Amino acid sequence: MAFATGSSQAVVFYTACLDKPAAAALAASAELRPDGDFTTPGEAIAALSKPPSTPICVATSSQELLDQILVSELTSLCSLSLLVHAGGVDHSGLRFLKRVVLADLRSPAALADALNTAAASAEELFMDRVRLESYQQACGRLNAKESRVLLGICAGKLNKQLANDYGVSIRTIETWRRSVYQRFSVDSVAELAGKAAAAECIARYWGVPLTGHAPPLGGPHRSLTSAGAAGKAPRDK
Repeated sequence: MAFATGSSQAVVFYTACLDKPAAAALAASAELRPDGDFTTPGEAIAALSKPPSTPICVATSSQELLDQILVSELTSLCSLSLLVHAGGVDHSGLRFLKRVVLADLRSPAALADALNTAAASAEELFMDRVRLESYQQACGRLNAKESRVLLGICAGKLNKQLANDYGVSIRTIETWRRSVYQRFSVDSVAELAGKAAAAECIARYWGVPLTGHAPPLGGPHRSLTSAGAAGKAPRDK
């Protein structure tokens, strides 16, 4: 079953290597019906390693599966939320606990509540991926001139300063600046600052490097908020 989580994004629910009591609890619930079941850890890893097009929640009580996830690429940013049986497995080594919901999977009531929590987590993870990939794609579409202007904007420079730096007219800088805004679908420095800050937070949270022409982490976009407080790109006099 696909869970609705209060937005247009449905969460796909799978089970993977559940023990018999947990499987029986799931079967006893008329409301909880998984979209699929993985019977072996290898099958689960292979299926979950594919780039997701929707948030995913997986319920498991398998120590072997958790151990394989720890050494797989699934520990990087993805849309997978794990619902793990709190008893009988060692979850102390899960370095991605930010996406793990612990519950008694052998209790139908506890399973239903925990699944709703895990589904919401999966949706949040998915939106993180969407935001980060959107920002990185916009950075990747910048040409060399736009990239230099972006770095200048992030450093808080005005159009006149950028024009002096690059030996071009202020009107040319304004044109390049508008192009940068179009790449990121924003209308102001403040909006650009918000997207850059969100991308940095997500990348830092998951330990994922920003690619393309993105400004370096921790850096210059912090000056954007003060520079862009007035709104749209200024025309320097």
